[in-house]
Amino acid sequence: MGRRRDADGSYTFDLVPDGGDEPGGRAPRPDAATSAGAVVVHLEREEPRPHGDPDRAPRRYRRLVAAVVVGLLAIGAVAVDMVGDRSRAAALRVASGGVLDLSEPPAETWRVDADGRGPGGLVAVMGGAAVIQHYDDLHGVDLDTGARRWEVRLPDRSSECGGYALWDQRARILPTRLLVCMSGSGDERFVLVVDAEGSVVSRRAIDVAGTDVVQPAPDGAILTASWVGDADEPDVAVSGYPVSSDVQVHGEITDGYDARVQLIDAATGEVRWERVVEFEPVLDAHGCVEFTDGGRSAEITLDGELRAAAEGELLWVSGCGIDAWFTPSGDRLDFAVGAGWSTHGTAVRELDGGGYVGSPGRLGTTTDGDQLLGPDGRVRRELEGHLLVPRASDGGASRVHLVRVGQQSVAVDADGRTLWTSGLRVQALLAQTGGIAVVSDAEGRIVGLHLETGEEIWAYRDLLSEVEGEEVWGSVSNLVLSVFTDGRRVALVWPALDQERIAVLWVALDTSTGEIIWKRTLEHDAWGIDLAADGRLLRWSPTALSGLG
Repeated sequence: MGRRRDADGSYTFDLVPDGGDEPGGRAPRPDAATSAGAVVVHLEREEPRPHGDPDRAPRRYRRLVAAVVVGLLAIGAVAVDMVGDRSRAAALRVASGGVLDLSEPPAETWRVDADGRGPGGLVAVMGGAAVIQHYDDLHGVDLDTGARRWEVRLPDRSSECGGYALWDQRARILPTRLLVCMSGSGDERFVLVVDAEGSVVSRRAIDVAGTDVVQPAPDGAILTASWVGDADEPDVAVSGYPVSSDVQVHGEITDGYDARVQLIDAATGEVRWERVVEFEPVLDAHGCVEFTDGGRSAEITLDGELRAAAEGELLWVSGCGIDAWFTPSGDRLDFAVGAGWSTHGTAVRELDGGGYVGSPGRLGTTTDGDQLLGPDGRVRRELEGHLLVPRASDGGASRVHLVRVGQQSVAVDADGRTLWTSGLRVQALLAQTGGIAVVSDAEGRIVGLHLETGEEIWAYRDLLSEVEGEEVWGSVSNLVLSVFTDGRRVALVWPALDQERIAVLWVALDTSTGEIIWKRTLEHDAWGIDLAADGRLLRWSPTALSGLG
């Protein structure tokens, strides 16, 4: 907190952290200082009286100044804490497994039952509400109470809403501002755009003639892709048993079609950006195989199926000789080798705090190292191994990355310099927060690592043996269902072993000390998945959507 004296004798105290940084190393938001404001106090000097102690007034003045300064320091500390808390909460709301508070064990606080039709698809989280699609209806359900905030009727029950891969290994749902739903088939589709308050922003028909892919995308957009250009038929042969998908391709595919990709504003029809993806030599020819005759025959088709998906905020388009990832602004991720990802779901992952990591592991490549990319999609450095992405984090940009290289674990900084090397074989990076990594190793231990030094701060040889009276399936290292953190604690979730019930075991640890904070077993009436949504905990199952307070 800084202080300056103005010309009129007043003092101004700026209630922002010294150095201009907020806790966690995050730069302050542009409005951080103005939201905290400055306290201006006018101290009018009282002249000494002609009689009595001549030093009495100055002493009283100094005491008054000291009292005001102490009070303002206290106010400043509170204001700084409030700014820091707001920043921390904002980061946790969009972080992998980020939850605002894990000080108490979870319990079901509200529930939306299936009503005989299933709870519906969880298609979005926006404005503090979970958005559920029930066939031809959208329901906005309050994340804190489960109360139904709003309802929107869709054109028909075949409507497709969202465009997101809503959950992955990191158990998160990214909040959005606008939700897009599409219905219809053929050359004309009907588009509905809904905002966070449940208001319909736009209803309109769109012509998609000549478009191979058209689907909803994040942030109120539509993603389209179409084949363009010319190509020569390849000299290849297909053999095997198509019915069992046991197909071999003989020969190389060196020519094919390009793909035009557009991101269109769903409400206005304006093209936000357009890119042409050029054909690249095919590394995995199975992406060019089309099954015909009810799956009994197979042939090479250069302009076969184009596929598209949204992974978090990233957009992915693939087809024969086409494999491209784009940031929301249309920057293509910069990978050095050609088309042919083995699976799109693990090829590229977003990093909390900015940037991406790509795992080239593609057929026909020789490198085993990942590529670390910046927010613009450009490769920052090549890694010698596999970068471990935390399943839960506090949302801050990490200055240290943990990389698995062979049988060792290596920590590198943002410039690729090695900070330390350890013989610890990390199996999974469960959580990363406050400079501490919570990992599971090849021996089934749960370990807290200091990321700057590699020091083992705490470790459990068998964490589950510390939780008396609980039984779980298998080992800790490979059956953790979900991981959550509030920046101070980490909660691990396992399936509970019981032939007569469906249950999950929750255990929360202090990330700094490894102390077990609480444990709880929750019983459920159906299988499901626990998720972080806008800083809250949700459980989705085929029978209900529940809030875990």
